[in-house]
Amino acid sequence: MVNLDLDLDLDQIFNNHATDKQSSHGYAPIYHALFKRLRDTPIALLEIGIGTVTPGASSSMYGHDLPGYRPGASLRAWRDYFSKGVVYGVDVQPDTMIDSEDRIVTALCDSTDAEAVKAYLKHAPGFDIIIDDGVHDPELQLKTLRNFYPGLRSNGIYVIEDVEPPGSWARSMGCRPEFRNSVGDALCFAVSCRRADLVVISKRGVP
Repeated sequence: MVNLDLDLDLDQIFNNHATDKQSSHGYAPIYHALFKRLRDTPIALLEIGIGTVTPGASSSMYGHDLPGYRPGASLRAWRDYFSKGVVYGVDVQPDTMIDSEDRIVTALCDSTDAEAVKAYLKHAPGFDIIIDDGVHDPELQLKTLRNFYPGLRSNGIYVIEDVEPPGSWARSMGCRPEFRNSVGDALCFAVSCRRADLVVISKRGVP
């Protein structure tokens, strides 16, 4: 039997759902390297920012969406990749809510509001993976990290997408100091990508 290249498989999953994680950003090989050990396990994954198409909304996909795009594209892609996982999503825009799709659970929540996040996490499972694809502003990404990091399980992975500016600081510093200082002894590093950088935080061994 020929083993298929799973990097290409994730690439295709992203493209099938018209998410820009692959076509514009080239995240598929990085994500597969990070997550392949979890692919066939019953994980809980949370993505912050579901992808509104409301004109004028913060981080709206309106005018930037790929053909066939609809809110929740990334959630559907992760559901396909993690065949035994449950995928959760939060956003502030009502048009992103998904009511009745298998293994997808969405909720309205402002990731930068500490009290709103605390209330959300009270009724949520611990997450094996958290991906921040919300507002791509370093100050708001930092608030989101501080609010949601307590919801990440030990040995979990937290990823911040589209960290600006791309390239220069990632190569010289590895991770923004303000991000690193918010996660204690967890491993924190950055990966330069096509348009912006990913920050990856691994909570391995951290209670």
